[in-house]
Amino acid sequence: MQVKKDISRYQTLIFDLGGVIINLDTNATYRAFLRHNPALTPEVLHHSTPINYEMGLISDEQFRDEVRGLISPRLTDEEIDECWNAMILDIPEWRIELLRRLRNDHSVFLLSNTNDIHLQKVNEERLPDGIRSIDELFDKAYYSHRMNKRKPNRDIFEQVISENDLLPEETLFIDDNPDNITGAESTGLQTIHLTDPEMLREIFNA
Repeated sequence: MQVKKDISRYQTLIFDLGGVIINLDTNATYRAFLRHNPALTPEVLHHSTPINYEMGLISDEQFRDEVRGLISPRLTDEEIDECWNAMILDIPEWRIELLRRLRNDHSVFLLSNTNDIHLQKVNEERLPDGIRSIDELFDKAYYSHRMNKRKPNRDIFEQVISENDLLPEETLFIDDNPDNITGAESTGLQTIHLTDPEMLREIFNA
């Protein structure tokens, strides 16, 4: 099984954020938007608008305007943000402590498909006292909307590898999305597909 990998052989660990460090419920966002438009289908979350937003190709304002076009013209900015952030749940304290411990022996990076509205929510409302930004938990944090790249595309992994002179065979990437795992493996990165965040306890004896 993947979880039986010898973690000690890796110099660098790269974590996804949502569904790995932060608990997510993507359907909560769909249910929130559904209250404003009962005719919506779940495919709305896979529209080009959220994808372009994750790649930083449209601004917060453009994103909200396009959401109004998709969902309801009556939506306020605040209602859009509330619905969009409904998927973001909690960060268990033990995962924060795990990241701190791992940094004693490894370089620990973050590579996340995300956006300004979600990142602001995490940093302002989901972190314990004393931590101002999720970035503080990692040696370096990479966000799709700032890179204008997005997992599972190969180029986003290549940028992280190149900028940090990583050896892919000594670098472990952990993500809950199988497509992202495939994208990472195409660059030679070692991977673990996380089907449940609780698997981190087994992987790292947390």
